[in-house]
Amino acid sequence: MPEVLAVLTPSPDLPPPPAWAIHSAVWSSTGIAVFGVGPARAAPVAMVKIPSTGDGAASQRREAEAVAALRSDERAGDWLDLVPVRLAEGTVDGRSYLVESAVPGVPAARLLAGGAGAGAVLQTAASCIAILHRRTGTQTSVDQARLHRWVDEPLTAVRSLTGNAAALQRAGDELHAALRDRPAAAGWVHGNYTPGNVVMDADTWDVRGVIDWDWAAADDLGVLDVVHLLVSAHGETSGRELGDLVASGLRGEAWCGDLRDLLEPSLATSLPGEPPPDRVLLLLFWLRHVTANLLQRPGYYRRNWVWKRRNVEAVLRAL
Repeated sequence: MPEVLAVLTPSPDLPPPPAWAIHSAVWSSTGIAVFGVGPARAAPVAMVKIPSTGDGAASQRREAEAVAALRSDERAGDWLDLVPVRLAEGTVDGRSYLVESAVPGVPAARLLAGGAGAGAVLQTAASCIAILHRRTGTQTSVDQARLHRWVDEPLTAVRSLTGNAAALQRAGDELHAALRDRPAAAGWVHGNYTPGNVVMDADTWDVRGVIDWDWAAADDLGVLDVVHLLVSAHGETSGRELGDLVASGLRGEAWCGDLRDLLEPSLATSLPGEPPPDRVLLLLFWLRHVTANLLQRPGYYRRNWVWKRRNVEAVLRAL
């Protein structure tokens, strides 16, 4: 850690990095050790990320590429102030590291767990990401290339996890019929827009930053970020599995509590005109989520039969 901190150049009013303390240490789901560092007896000013696995290193590379591409997109404007700034990267003793600016505040997930009003917190989070979608979205139609990227390629990935080919065929047919040639706005999406990745001011609930961009994409449907936000928030507060919530939605039951209306503004932007059924949105989100998990930790998810039963087979049985 001293070798990593030595390469940083802090603002003039801060003590030199070698004198900083470690304020927090957590493991990410991809095996990345994340340390909050900064002057002693003060809030962290930087986050040091050190992957311990090949999956973690690959995740860090994907995030670096995504953030670099996002920062080069002038349409995003000052929204980029919410994206952590990369301060340094390199290798020490054969182990790679990344240092980025710390985002002051608390994750929205912590506010929800502490009893904050879910409607207000999630409305703020949904409105925040919708600004990025509007600024970077390009009006287009869902052509064959996008159907292949948004539907067919994810279906191929999921097919490797199950023997239920008939259900996947029904999902593909339904999505092709609902989306083919319809108007859409495709632009930047975060891809993993959960309450844990939205950092807010603990008092005002204003969004202070959005972290973990390794699932981001430049040409996708922004409404899926809000679907992800609502599904994950409802799952965290209700204790229900993501696959169970998606399956409930496919059966016409509640899938995001009483917060369904928060979806409407992003839906109108991403898929203008007659809105598609919730089934279509849930299937697109589910395909993207499962595929991203397989990309992030392929060995783990292919071997994890409990995860597959609860998040893949449960959804396919609802089709």
